[in-house]
Amino acid sequence: LCRVWMQPGAESEAAIRFCQEHGIAVVYGACAMVEKRRWPSASINREEDHGSPGAASGPGSGL
Repeated sequence: LCRVWMQPGAESEAAIRFCQEHGIAVVYGACAMVEKRRWPSASINREEDHGSPGAASGPGSGL
């Protein structure tokens, strides 16, 4: 496991800290569906995007 996305309302300070301490990229404070619209691939190859995790970036990602 190299990346975790915690949806708003599902964040846990302990889980965020665990991820940070163990080198796991963690995104929190951002909705995946809202952020997905901003990713460059959102407008191309939509069929290929289904089921593929996006990059760990955005608010709270630390990246």
